[in-house]
Amino acid sequence: MTAETTLENCASEPIHIPGTIQSHGALLAFDMTGNLCFASANAAPMLGLSLLLDQPMIRQGLPSKISDMIAGWLDDPTADFEPLDTPLAGRDVDVLGHRNVDGLLVVEFEPRSESATTVSSFALIAHKAIERLRRQVKIENLLGLATAEIRKITGFDRVMAYRFRHDDSGEVVRESRRDDLPDWEGRRYPSSDIPDQARRLYVLNTLRLIASVDSQPVAVLASGEGMLQVLDMSLCGLRSVSPIHIEYLMNMGVVASLSISIVVDGKLWGMIACHHGAARHVPHGIRMACEVLGQMLSLTVSSIESAAMAARALRSADTLAQIGLRARAADDLLAGVAFDEPNPSGLVDADAMVCIWGGKMKVCAGTVPPDVVKVLAGLLETIEQDTVVSARVAETHPLLAAAVHPFCGILAVCFDAGHRGWAIWLRSEQIDHVRWAGKPEKTVRIGPNGPRLTPRGSFTEWLEEVRGSSVPWDRGDVETASKLRAELNLIAGVHAIEMERVRLELLASLGHDLRDPLQSISLAAQILQRKSGDGVQLGARIESSSGRMGRLVTQILDMSRLQSNSGITLMPDTFDLVELLNEIVNDTTFVRPGAEVALVAPAMLTMHADRDRLAQVVSNLLSNARHHGVIGMPITVFARVESARVLFGVSNHGDPIAQTTRDGLFKAFRPESANNPRNRTGLGLGLYISTAIVEAHGGTLELECADGMVTFVVDIAVGQK
Repeated sequence: MTAETTLENCASEPIHIPGTIQSHGALLAFDMTGNLCFASANAAPMLGLSLLLDQPMIRQGLPSKISDMIAGWLDDPTADFEPLDTPLAGRDVDVLGHRNVDGLLVVEFEPRSESATTVSSFALIAHKAIERLRRQVKIENLLGLATAEIRKITGFDRVMAYRFRHDDSGEVVRESRRDDLPDWEGRRYPSSDIPDQARRLYVLNTLRLIASVDSQPVAVLASGEGMLQVLDMSLCGLRSVSPIHIEYLMNMGVVASLSISIVVDGKLWGMIACHHGAARHVPHGIRMACEVLGQMLSLTVSSIESAAMAARALRSADTLAQIGLRARAADDLLAGVAFDEPNPSGLVDADAMVCIWGGKMKVCAGTVPPDVVKVLAGLLETIEQDTVVSARVAETHPLLAAAVHPFCGILAVCFDAGHRGWAIWLRSEQIDHVRWAGKPEKTVRIGPNGPRLTPRGSFTEWLEEVRGSSVPWDRGDVETASKLRAELNLIAGVHAIEMERVRLELLASLGHDLRDPLQSISLAAQILQRKSGDGVQLGARIESSSGRMGRLVTQILDMSRLQSNSGITLMPDTFDLVELLNEIVNDTTFVRPGAEVALVAPAMLTMHADRDRLAQVVSNLLSNARHHGVIGMPITVFARVESARVLFGVSNHGDPIAQTTRDGLFKAFRPESANNPRNRTGLGLGLYISTAIVEAHGGTLELECADGMVTFVVDIAVGQK
């Protein structure tokens, strides 16, 4: 079965080991012992030598100037192989050398017709051009100047400068061309035009000459058995050209080409591509002048981009400092961050910007409806990331697509997880009308060797409308957003510490400043109750209200201790549980004469525990029964001993409690309590704190529902002194 022909097949073509070279030069390769292990088939006639594969260099008949240089390079592998020009076989030849990945010394010979004076004059032109390139401060101007200067030096019909976009497609930014040629500025080339392995070679070897697509490749012959049969030619100037690329150039009407890589931070940023309608061999000296121009071009691009990034970073740092200053001073973090200028919308270029914190929102730029922000905030909580970046939300985060519509790009950072704080930038759809240099696809054709992927056959301009994406977020956008997240995260942490301090001070005030007046009110109520007439009723009401206030204060203090992991403090002693239950029942029926509460317990039940804390548990359970049980039906308080354990609790008439309610029944601030019209002042803390008290005693608090009754049962060991 024939394998499917795809772009991946094309991208895997071993172009670094073609086994052939271009015909305008010759190649020899020596191993570390000096033996000749590779030679191009045209080397002997072109160089006027009698070459012997697998024989020492001294037997190859090379001129002494060349053999001495090769010998010196073999003796010292760290030495540079300086290019030289020398007469050989009746003509001037450029001799170039390098060590390849396998440690072989590869020597290339290129005959040239230009005189040394001509080459030197072009080198002088290149030197002057370098000074002009260095003075440029805008990328477009820089590339425009580079294309003009390189065309002047090389004489090519068309010289294009194009840079790679975020998707690796290339766009012609500037060009210099013959007047009769069509304008190609602004045209786009798909990323598939340059496969990955070709991009790697363009970074490794920054200048590439194809002298003529019509020349026949020359085979590279290998020495005998046991030697390397394939020569790695990644760094060879003479390396032959992929048949697919030859066809690609022919489809454009290009016979000769020269490419100069623009490499920034180790990555292929762009290229200078030179095209010619006839064969053109550019001498090594002129190519080196172009390569130096390319290096200066790369450095200048890097410098311009670095300067732009530095200026942007400076502006961002100033904005971040002002936001941080306000946020630190504000009681409300959202107000400090988003309600004054500058706000986070100025940090990243976007069409809309929203800040969310603590259930509140602020649209800092653009228009985003509140209901959309609410949905978006909920969806962001389902993503287990503190940073979300996408220019194509519908593809990368389908759940977010409907919420952010009509926006297509999102950059969001979570700066306060505790309060669900998010800074969100949104970008609109960027409808891109792309001027492709031909339809960006390759086709499969059947050839002598079966199906193969062929390059595009037409480079006539082809327009495409690209939708569904925004302008991509660049590295600077993400870094700036991350800095905001880190700064606000730190401030949120400081705020949390400060709020905890204030909370503790408030609780201390509740515990100290309120309890004293409550005790005074309670004492006054008891005095009123001793009098006759209306005083008894008034005293009872005051006593009930002050008791409720006291319990609320106690609950808040206990909740604070529990949520700060301080736990419940116990002061155990030996006491009669039945006596305690009697007191609680009598107090309840006295304050609420209509309440029917029965006690079912033995005459005495002695145990060792914290009497006041267990009184708190029973009071909470009894209050819970009154507020949630069937109105008018009796409530039972019970106690008994089973196998050295004390079981006590409260039972009331009521419907079974659903499992969904049971799951949160013993948690703080449960909604059932907050929405109960029979207990409007309830905080939903009674069962939460009671559970903690019982567990501190080593016991359990369980719920039982059966036969129309709802029963809470406490199970605690009798305890020892």
